[in-house]
Order: sequence, then C-alpha cells, then structure tokens
Amino acid sequence: MKLYKYKSLQNLWHVLDMIVNQRVYCAHWSELNDPLEGRYEIYLGKKDVRREKLIAGGIEKAKSKLRLTSLSADPANFLLWSHYADGHNGVALEIDMPDSHKNLFKVNYTPFSYIFSDEPKK
Repeated sequence: MKLYKYKSLQNLWHVLDMIVNQRVYCAHWSELNDPLEGRYEIYLGKKDVRREKLIAGGIEKAKSKLRLTSLSADPANFLLWSHYADGHNGVALEIDMPDSHKNLFKVNYTPFSYIFSDEPKK
C-alpha cells in the first residue's frame, strides 16, 4: 500500500534522512502538534472519579510507551499540503508499506475517541 508523508523543506536534512536512510521519525505523544491528538473521554455512566483515574492512569502508562507517525493515503490532500508541507512548498514522500503491517492503523478523526462507555456512540 502506498502512503504519503507530507514534509516541509525548511529542514531539508530531515527529508534527506528519510529518503537516504529509508526511515520515518516516530514522535512521542508529547511532541505532537495537534493538542487533541491522542485525547480521549471516559464515560462510565455515573461519575466515579476513582475508577476514572485508575483507567486514565493505565491508558497514559500504555501511551507513554508508544511512538507514532502520521501518514496519508492521499497524495493530493489540500489540507495536509497546507499544514505539513509548508503551504504547498514542501513534498509528499511516497512510502510503500505492506498491507498487513502489524503496527499500521487507520485513524478516523472524531472529537474524542471513546474508550469505555455505557452509552452508545452518536
């Protein structure tokens, strides 16, 4: 499967490193530029602060071990060119990924990702 990494050319060394060494930088959650990325909401029916803190602590501990990068299936996404390719002055590097790569997940953006909920998703 062909995926794309939008990059600015402001730091050409990062782009060249990706091309020459065939690697992609994977950031820690704390380094992401979108303040809502990786955020979630816990709803357990009635308020249970102790249980919510316990669940949130487990989620945060698991997240702290992860690193990630964002790729797109669309090489011509206007918004991604605007935000991540220096206002259409950068590049979209094509990355050939195996369809069955165990660490490849499609992300659907919503206001929050529901982890636990006693009420149905809207």
